[in-house]
Amino acid sequence: MSEGTIGLLGVVLGFGLAVGYQEIRAWFDRRAIRSSLRAELRSNLYILPEKADTIRKVVKALGEGRLLSGESVSFSVGIYAQHYPSLSWRYSSEERNSLHFIYEYFRLIDSTLRDHTERILQHAEAELLPDIVGIQTAKMRDLQDLIEVTETLIQRHLDGRPEDVLHMNRDYETIKNTKFI
Repeated sequence: MSEGTIGLLGVVLGFGLAVGYQEIRAWFDRRAIRSSLRAELRSNLYILPEKADTIRKVVKALGEGRLLSGESVSFSVGIYAQHYPSLSWRYSSEERNSLHFIYEYFRLIDSTLRDHTERILQHAEAELLPDIVGIQTAKMRDLQDLIEVTETLIQRHLDGRPEDVLHMNRDYETIKNTKFI
């Protein structure tokens, strides 16, 4: 073999080793991020009972004609927000959609709890106050149901059985003609 061939083989071998090392490193990084995302979901699962308790207290206070703030500890979303976009293509469609719904539900629960007092106070001197209180009470009851749905979605996701939240395994025409209530 000539020196040029040996040199070329060395370059190719070095390049192959470098690329292989980068792929292995990226695989371990993705695995660590995926594990961290599961830990974040698990933490949020344990926040749900506190949120449900806050909602019960808010509904009770509204029923008694009192106003109770819905402020509470927000759901943890940092890992999802920072790393999910770079990992989403590695998830199945069920996992992607399930995670999307779970984190959107977190956002809805947090924002509704955070803003409900302000929405009532905006109408405190208006004749519409009883209607606004009724609307906010209904929203809180809807949140109670949403917490149960979110809990189920998280548990299924953590068990490795993500829910097909968009029913993508069904025929599109059937879904399109379904009346969602």
